[in-house]
Amino acid sequence: NTAIGNLLYVDIPDVKSQLLQSHDNLERVALFCEDNYLQAKDKEHAFSQTQLYAVQALGSVAHNISILAGQLSQTFSLQTQEVEDMVKRVSYLSTVITLHKEKVARKEIGKMSEGRIK
Repeated sequence: NTAIGNLLYVDIPDVKSQLLQSHDNLERVALFCEDNYLQAKDKEHAFSQTQLYAVQALGSVAHNISILAGQLSQTFSLQTQEVEDMVKRVSYLSTVITLHKEKVARKEIGKMSEGRIK
């Protein structure tokens, strides 16, 4: 299924890459905030800036995690549908085979009874 392939090989890796990039960005933001706070004359302002950066960075991470969770859920749903479709096809084939076996068995029974009627 192309939708599953697209999710598994394009969309999910893209979001994973964004999450890894967010990780790197968070590290840089943390280092910047630490340096900024240590060098700041106005510690309250530096702390407020740090809070703002942290909220923005974590919001970005939360957004990416939400997207990833949605994509994983969609992938699982599509895979579940594919498995259900396969189960239906196998069940149908099983029924066809059972009917064919029964038909062959009835023919054999008919052949045996023909010889006795004569």
